[in-house]
Amino acid sequence: MGNKQATLCNTNLYLHLLIVANHDNCSKINDYIRTNDCIIIFTEVAMRFCILVFIVVLFAHFSLFAQWTKIQGIYGGNVSCMVSQENFLFVGTSGDGMYRSSNKGKNWEKAGLEYSTIISLVSDSEYLYAGTKNGVYRSSDKGLTWGIANYGIENLDITALAVDNQYIYAGTKNGAYRSLDKGLTWENAGLKITVNQETSVHSLIMNGQYVYAATNKGIYRSSDKGNNWENIGMKIDVNALVFKENKLYAGTVNYGIYVSTDS
Repeated sequence: MGNKQATLCNTNLYLHLLIVANHDNCSKINDYIRTNDCIIIFTEVAMRFCILVFIVVLFAHFSLFAQWTKIQGIYGGNVSCMVSQENFLFVGTSGDGMYRSSNKGKNWEKAGLEYSTIISLVSDSEYLYAGTKNGVYRSSDKGLTWGIANYGIENLDITALAVDNQYIYAGTKNGAYRSLDKGLTWENAGLKITVNQETSVHSLIMNGQYVYAATNKGIYRSSDKGNNWENIGMKIDVNALVFKENKLYAGTVNYGIYVSTDS
């Protein structure tokens, strides 16, 4: 070329985005584009395309953070669990007891169990239940007063709570318990082995007819309200469980997250 002109060679922009060559005879540029006597430069269209992509990515990045707003109150509190009941939000803390809010977190007030470490919170239509290192407590007045609900539980270091339409389940450092009378009395619900082989229950969840327990020995499932349990394939330390669209997700200790579609 006498005067080098800006040319787009093989205008398949989606195959290979704009290469700059600064010599007269362009041989093989890549496997997709071959050309002779050409100079490939960024065109105005390509520049606009790149700018648009940049803006979209930047907007998406910042929008992720824009969805979260820090709620005032409970300053410095180590929040360990949360639950909602009717128009109240309840927060359990590590060492500072319970808090509650009746206006979607704008204001918070103490809700009893002073200086307690709350491990788990669940609620049904009548009671709010708190699992602590000193046993199970329940409240029928939205946290204004609490009563002890431990009768029958041998290990009072409660690690998890769950409820269905019939039972309340409590996980401990050695096995699980269940209550048919809203926490007044408890009975052994299995997973309890010898003292030298304790099964620590880290999490309890419900899904349909099944109760699932995440333990230091894997995941167990019961189809008969805790009368019998079976290990469902995980035999490592599992901390957390959640169901999403018929898939069971398991958060483990040191091994990341696993998912099962047939549990």
